[in-house]
Amino acid sequence: EQVVVTTESMKNYTTKIHGIHPGKVTVIPNYVDVEMFAPDPRPTRDKRAICFIGRMEAQKNIGPLIEAVAGTNFKLIIIGTGPQRQEMEVLSNRLNADVTFVDPIPHTEIPEYLSRASLFIQPSLYEGHPKALIEAMASGTPVIGGNSPGIQELISHKDTGYLCETSAKGIRDAITSVMGNAALRKRLASNGRDFAVKNFSLNRVVELELGLYSSIM
Repeated sequence: EQVVVTTESMKNYTTKIHGIHPGKVTVIPNYVDVEMFAPDPRPTRDKRAICFIGRMEAQKNIGPLIEAVAGTNFKLIIIGTGPQRQEMEVLSNRLNADVTFVDPIPHTEIPEYLSRASLFIQPSLYEGHPKALIEAMASGTPVIGGNSPGIQELISHKDTGYLCETSAKGIRDAITSVMGNAALRKRLASNGRDFAVKNFSLNRVVELELGLYSSIM
């Protein structure tokens, strides 16, 4: 018998906390539709726009993100809702930050937002298997992620994405570095797309699942 988890960190947790032998734990990630989430050939990216997609709760670290863009020329689009929605709206108004709050939208509409943004950011304090981040990578949108569990394992710094500290200053410094460097954005976009296709396409995940079934049988 085998236990299936979606990330290496979950495998480590399972083996340490539950005492399961590592050989009995298989990592098979969630897949991403890399055809729906693909680079848009039209040059439509807004040079000021940064996109965040997710539930608005403490784990996602949205307050410091809003503080990071306040007083800059960047505009932040937040897609999602949650227990911190009203608090974050109040904060953005108080700081006079250029933030647009978008209610949850159908999954099929997300690629359009990603194709319009120059940057996707997920400054979470921790993640499990952050699918929105991988979808942004697949879309050819440069990504910034918090230097935190669940994201560290996905982003190779300055290669497939950019890791930032989770303070407002750390987030602002990362945004400034990436948005101010067109060559870096181009590299992150290309490498991020390649990484997502190689590791999280449906074909790749089916290969892993078939391999697991074969080994069990």
